[in-house]
Amino acid sequence: MFFCELCKQWESEKNHSHHHVWKEAVFGDGRKIDVCRTPCHDALEELIRIKENDLLRHHPEIYEEALAQLKGNNRAIRKYYGFIKKRKRRR
Repeated sequence: MFFCELCKQWESEKNHSHHHVWKEAVFGDGRKIDVCRTPCHDALEELIRIKENDLLRHHPEIYEEALAQLKGNNRAIRKYYGFIKKRKRRR
C-alpha cells in the first residue's frame, strides 16, 4: 500500500505511479511524487496537456519558426531526428 499525494487515499501497489513535479523532458530528472495511476496520474497528465496547449495557442509563431528553421535544411533535420533516435535508445 502507498499514500497517493493527490487524492490523499491509501492505494494498492498495483496502481502505484510516480509523477515528476516538473516535466522531466523539459527540466530533467527531479522531484517525484507518489500518485495512483488511475485516476490521479492520468487526470494530472491531461490537465497539464490542456494547459500546455493553451500556452501554445497564444504563440503560433513557435510552429512557423520551426517550419522555417527546417525547410530546406537537411543538416538541421538530421540533427533533430538524431535526438529522437537517442531518446528511443535510452528507453
